[in-house]
Amino acid sequence: MYNKRILHLSNYTEEETNVFDMCVSESIIKSEIIDSMSKILGSIYEHQDGRWGLRLTREEKPYYGVVYNYNGITIWCHINRLNTNYTALTHLYNKLISLLKRDGIDEIFNFNNDKYNNLNVIRKMMKFVMIYKDELLSDKNDFYFELEEYCIRSWEQGQKYTKDFIKNYKKYIPESLGIESNDDLPGDPSDMFNGFDCLLLIESPKTKEIKKHGTQIKGVKWCQLREDGNYYVRVSMKIEKYWDVKFFVFYDNKKNEIFIFKNKPSLIQTLYEEGVKVFLFNKSLLCKPKIEYVK
Repeated sequence: MYNKRILHLSNYTEEETNVFDMCVSESIIKSEIIDSMSKILGSIYEHQDGRWGLRLTREEKPYYGVVYNYNGITIWCHINRLNTNYTALTHLYNKLISLLKRDGIDEIFNFNNDKYNNLNVIRKMMKFVMIYKDELLSDKNDFYFELEEYCIRSWEQGQKYTKDFIKNYKKYIPESLGIESNDDLPGDPSDMFNGFDCLLLIESPKTKEIKKHGTQIKGVKWCQLREDGNYYVRVSMKIEKYWDVKFFVFYDNKKNEIFIFKNKPSLIQTLYEEGVKVFLFNKSLLCKPKIEYVK
């Protein structure tokens, strides 16, 4: 039941997911979605025995989510990833609109390029999601598994990037002496909090001490070298969350390229292009020329 896949679901286009891609790239809207979805999911599952559990703490604040028991092991459900998955959020929104039309409710959600407008629109949307929560988010209905399907697909793609890096880290960062990583179980939320997909072991040139460096691996929409010599990256992330990450490893799946940057906040700028967040990485942060990625 809990591993049900809906493989026939069509993928959305970039144009179709653009609104929620824009929303999850904006910190205040993303936080609103996370908080709202946690409350809505909690209202469904926290009173069900064995379905609501604490998995990690974040900044000393407990974080709870939907879980299930599999052979005595508590598994964190993929539905918890809905709150930052713009494809799944698009699917949720479209279903909500169909339910409102079914019930004769003429409600308009006017998204635009203004983040404060969109924040209010998201708040209104989440109020209706709460009203229709059982039809939208209860695993008694097939639609729940459609949402999970989109979350699983994104997770699987991320796993391909992580496995590639773990396999080829020495080629990508020759000075590294080793790598540590945890097996990322389906629905494992660890990366959602500490930002470490793996730890690279690198010897300090001064002290000769071997240090562990947190590494964040992400798929990106694009990474562009522009005329000013700097790199512009279209990626959904909350940059301040990664203050203790040493390396960013960006996979551009469309161009089969990998870009590896050092993390130095003073040399990373947050910009907006057509209402969407874009990160400028100073050229000095690039560890080596772009790497060809073999899928």
